[in-house]
Amino acid sequence: MRSERVRLIFLGWIFFAATCLSQEEKPRIAVLDFPSIGCDSSLGLAASEILRTELGGRGRYRIIERAQLVRVMEEQSLQISGVADEQAVVEIGKLLGAKMVVVGSLVRTGKTFTLNSRFIDVETAEVKKSQNIRGNSEDEISNMCSSLAKIISDDDLRSAAVSLTDAALGAVWIVQESDFTGIWRRRGQSTVFDAVWFLTKEGVHADLSLVDPAGNVLEIKRVDNGKALGSYRGANTAGSREFQGSMDWGRQTAWRAQPFFDAPAMKLEAFNPGAVWIETESDFTGVWRRADQSNNFRATYFLTRNAVQAELTMEILEQGAIRIKRTDKRGALGFYTGTFSAGGRHVGGAADWAQNIVWSAEIFY
Repeated sequence: MRSERVRLIFLGWIFFAATCLSQEEKPRIAVLDFPSIGCDSSLGLAASEILRTELGGRGRYRIIERAQLVRVMEEQSLQISGVADEQAVVEIGKLLGAKMVVVGSLVRTGKTFTLNSRFIDVETAEVKKSQNIRGNSEDEISNMCSSLAKIISDDDLRSAAVSLTDAALGAVWIVQESDFTGIWRRRGQSTVFDAVWFLTKEGVHADLSLVDPAGNVLEIKRVDNGKALGSYRGANTAGSREFQGSMDWGRQTAWRAQPFFDAPAMKLEAFNPGAVWIETESDFTGVWRRADQSNNFRATYFLTRNAVQAELTMEILEQGAIRIKRTDKRGALGFYTGTFSAGGRHVGGAADWAQNIVWSAEIFY
């Protein structure tokens, strides 16, 4: 009996030690408070706290609690938000024992909220990635933080390289670039993309719900600002991915759309209508984003005639880096540079033809 008790105690200590070791193996991450620009200061504080919670829930990191951040910052006579100097951030990270520090801000311009962020590697003092995510109201801040946490988790910060091929370029990139939303379409399986950009603030927003399809026939109900507008109705054409049909409101009745997926092997089915749809109707180009795994979409429409157009040529470099040459009707403008996430679903970086251009993209197939 005594030997059995000793054995149980011994096993318990082994489990406890293994648990502690597992915790120590997880990289420590610190999220500094996000200052608010153009909006209430409480919103930036809320965004940074939501991001900490989202990251902690993913189980890949040990999150440094805000109380510990405050204590260290006070000892250094610094504020927990608004630290812009990267060397100061690195020193804070070292004091906290963090592998990475996330700094950023929440900016409101008109009705648009932008969550800006930089991920700084404490050991190398490098900015591993810059990322901005946009939303259309305060209600979307939580989802914006969730998306940012997913992007951080997709980046395997413990890995030195990412192996990529041309297949990782997908079919469509949805891009946020400063004040613009971009749609980059790949030409077949080449490394050349046809790109258009729209001013984000000019977008018209609506909510869509997909009625369970009957075969290849679709009905998609549209609601603008809480008021039902009508339905898109259409069908799959000749077994292809494209849908086209008519709307039951207004004079301009024709529409067509292509769904795209967040993984190469996925197929269009009733229970999986894709992650993003690129749609055209009369004078408008629409981006329809699916909400999680539901049949609901958040749509943004832009006037097609207001598009800025260019051709992009992509080159995958070593360790997940990419260089993208941008050419418009006046000739070569310059290069985007960036880095893929480890999962290959996100990429972002900077541009060399102007200061402070930060871009990020989601890749769909």
